[in-house]
Amino acid sequence: MLLSGRPWTAFKKPIGTLCAFVALGFGVAHAEGRNDDLVFAGHYLVKIRRETEGLVTNHRHHLKTVRKFGKTRHLIRRRRATASADGLADASRRVETADECPEIERDPNVQFCELVQVVQAQAVPNDPYYPYQWALKNQINPGIDVGAEDAWDVTTGSSAVTVAVVDTGIDYGHPDLQSNLWVNVNEAAGDGIDNDGNGIVDDVYGANFQTADAANGNPMDDHGHGTFCAGVIGAAGNDGQGITGINQHVRLMAVKFLRSDGSGSTAGAVNAIRYAVDQGARVINNSWGSASYSAALQDVIDYAYANGVTVVAAAGNSGTNNDERPFFPSSMRHVISVGAIDNAGSLAGFSNRGMSVHLAAPGVSILGTYLHAVYANVFMSGTSMSAPQVSGVVGLMLAANPSLSPDQIAQILVANVAPLASLTGRVASGGMLRADASVRAARDLALGIAPTPPVVTPPTATPGVTPTPKPKKVVKKKRSKRGLRRRQAARERREAARRAARSKHATKRK
Repeated sequence: MLLSGRPWTAFKKPIGTLCAFVALGFGVAHAEGRNDDLVFAGHYLVKIRRETEGLVTNHRHHLKTVRKFGKTRHLIRRRRATASADGLADASRRVETADECPEIERDPNVQFCELVQVVQAQAVPNDPYYPYQWALKNQINPGIDVGAEDAWDVTTGSSAVTVAVVDTGIDYGHPDLQSNLWVNVNEAAGDGIDNDGNGIVDDVYGANFQTADAANGNPMDDHGHGTFCAGVIGAAGNDGQGITGINQHVRLMAVKFLRSDGSGSTAGAVNAIRYAVDQGARVINNSWGSASYSAALQDVIDYAYANGVTVVAAAGNSGTNNDERPFFPSSMRHVISVGAIDNAGSLAGFSNRGMSVHLAAPGVSILGTYLHAVYANVFMSGTSMSAPQVSGVVGLMLAANPSLSPDQIAQILVANVAPLASLTGRVASGGMLRADASVRAARDLALGIAPTPPVVTPPTATPGVTPTPKPKKVVKKKRSKRGLRRRQAARERREAARRAARSKHATKRK
């Protein structure tokens, strides 16, 4: 059995002490995904320092041994009775006692106390097309992927996290997306009334800003690009159909401003991003861009940043250097810029690069959801496919630690890339996206666990007698006899001139 991710046999007996582990319940594995907020209320793991004081400590804190592991480990359960509705004591009722661990730890005989968490065993999604999603698990070149399965050991996502897909819209009738769609709870569907007063009628699944000055509540995708990106981020996982998104559980907000031909206006983009921020999105994916700068676009991205929203954008597909030829919004401040790699770990030939591109992510031959409740029968490539990989991982990070700021998210992503020689000097981090490391770092930050600094081993001298350095041999320059005679003659002339000057000076004084 696993408790808090560690087998009991991993605990070792300290010399001269007896370790009693008190738990108030057992960790339970769940196949449907882990909810990090679940704990066994009133159930703890407690380590007792000494055998002699163990019984006293157990009595004092109402601890009771229910299982013994070998000679040195004990599982203890808390049995404090609480009053039931009819006033009678109910020893089986679990009570909220999250504030009692500090009290228990004040006992000098207690080494540590912690709440028992709900944990789960790693499970491979049962979605039939999952084996073809090399970005999540690369079976051809292992390790050249985002490490999704290890990230799912921490969290498979949360319906409390909303990711806005600012694009061509989302096919909200797609069976692999329906359960993860964001729904505007303040809007009544189909009544023709702007119930929430935001100026858009019936914006249930999102909004359409294709016509900037006449937004409507129908963000249905008529191109396929936005639906594809949505599936990469959050197609329902473990539902026995199609693919799985990086987030098996999430809320996908459909915000349409691109037309059926894939083009749109900066006015539509500005309104779309502002809508996503105002409706509570925590992440905004932008798999589009332009070589033309827009002050209005930068202004609304600053607005998103000020409201704690992380903005992710595709670096572009022209194969150029964004440091020399910027691509917007990818090259704007407060934006995480994403390039594309293939399944061998090489930067894609079409991918833009440069030190203004933060990292790379899988973006070649990616499988995703498509229009009309089907899946793309042709694998798609582009930095448009790379950006939602990052947006999806940001969603997982926020599920593990909802308090993360956009700056913290960017720092964690860059600090936890997998370095690749093909990316050195071509993107700022020199590496590719890793969901596992980034999600663990986000979780550890929430738990107050400091990141482990890299171990740098200083060079050491070879043991033995250090030889005494030999003095340098001074080599005197040989001088020829002819040169000596010239220098001697010059000295004599100078001396004669000095004598003559002294004699002339003495004559004048007389």
